[in-house]
Amino acid sequence: IDVTIHVTNRLQRRPLLLNLAQRWIEHVCGAWWNSWAGSQEEAIERRSAVYRAGLDPKLNYKFRDMLIDNNNGVLPEFHIPQFGAVYHQGVPVIRDRHWRFYDYPCPIDVIAVGGIDLRWVQAIRHGERAAYVDNPYWWGSQLKEDLFKEHTKYKLRVICAAAVVL
Repeated sequence: IDVTIHVTNRLQRRPLLLNLAQRWIEHVCGAWWNSWAGSQEEAIERRSAVYRAGLDPKLNYKFRDMLIDNNNGVLPEFHIPQFGAVYHQGVPVIRDRHWRFYDYPCPIDVIAVGGIDLRWVQAIRHGERAAYVDNPYWWGSQLKEDLFKEHTKYKLRVICAAAVVL
């Protein structure tokens, strides 16, 4: 976030801030309400206080309707497509990394892309882990490296394509 603000202020350019986001619709912006949760996604929400409003279908009805329209009339389990991205232009960052308020908001552009979640809990909840390991319920399971690399490369292509278009 700080580098994005620095580049914007010093070079008069608006770079894209990459957010490797939690895709599950029930945890938009991760655990932003818990002070111990300090990933990128939580930090963007806490420092802007409005980022989630654009990304959460419960708060953004236009986004919710678009998700439903693109999913045959049903609200999907994920708010970020597996191989897609969600772009937010001009997210106002109002706090610095020490949580002090800025004198004025610093707008940043954010692209949210769903990270591949290999945590064990994914085997229980909604199965993303099952696609990438040979036995999702065993702690010592082996990663399906070829598939993981292929999907990671595709996600990187999506990020690059979005950056070029935007």
